[in-house]
Amino acid sequence: MFRKLAVVAAGVAMLGLNIAPASAGQVVPTISITKTVTTAPGVCGTSSSIQVEAGTTVYYCYTVTNNGPGDFDIHNLTDDVLGPILVDFAFSLAPGASVDTVTAGLTVDSVITENTLNVANWEACTDFSLEPDAFTPQGSGNICADATATALVTVIGAPTTTTTTTAEAPPAVAATGTPRFTG
Repeated sequence: MFRKLAVVAAGVAMLGLNIAPASAGQVVPTISITKTVTTAPGVCGTSSSIQVEAGTTVYYCYTVTNNGPGDFDIHNLTDDVLGPILVDFAFSLAPGASVDTVTAGLTVDSVITENTLNVANWEACTDFSLEPDAFTPQGSGNICADATATALVTVIGAPTTTTTTTAEAPPAVAATGTPRFTG
């Protein structure tokens, strides 16, 4: 156990990361996510809930912020209604930086026919493949953080109860191009 802690500390120091251990050698990376919805394509909305007529196309925007001390290199984004959006998406997200799906060139839309509440989960990972089993018991060599956010679309004139709908998941988006980062 002591050797693994020493390897973790040495590996983090060699990579130049200033990651403070939470306890007994555990590193705690953090991210936050916001999910907005709008009826305008190509922009991030300003709210996580809107009202629309039945049959309206809405556009979701997911924004992740790295609140931790190290870079995140691999990203996965899943929506419980829309399915996988990003799968092993490679880009470097520096501490304090943010990126959103619109800026990354993705369009995430859905035609709404009933009240819909859906939950997004963003997972961001740092690949420490130099010492594959030093950071996780499973030996993946990754340190990951995840966060969730919700959005609510209410259909005007629909019953007042909100249900989570299940839609057939589209295929995972193979992101192309170079995303721009803020922060």
